[in-house]
Amino acid sequence: MLVKDIMSKNLYCCVPSDTAQAAAKTMRAQGVGMLPVVSDSTNRRLEGVVTDRDLCCDVVAGAKLAETTKIADLMTRNPITCTIENTLEDCEELMQKTSSSQTSGQR
Repeated sequence: MLVKDIMSKNLYCCVPSDTAQAAAKTMRAQGVGMLPVVSDSTNRRLEGVVTDRDLCCDVVAGAKLAETTKIADLMTRNPITCTIENTLEDCEELMQKTSSSQTSGQR
């Protein structure tokens, strides 16, 4: 099975200049825990990702103001990606390889 067969087609995104509060509201409204961060709403070039964990650990636990903290300061840049033509097995191998290199201190 290919990635294109199971992937979400209509993604909700944010941009680096959005606030943590705006991203959190989008996540809550859409029932998701991660948003792709794109360059702008027209180009939509992937720049990173932001998760509900980023919001909790960086904003809430860091006692930052959600209404002024920018996504650019929270997001994970250059996420590892796959293509629509990759198989699910390809993606699984990539996740396992990435996970094992991160736990061994390599990136």
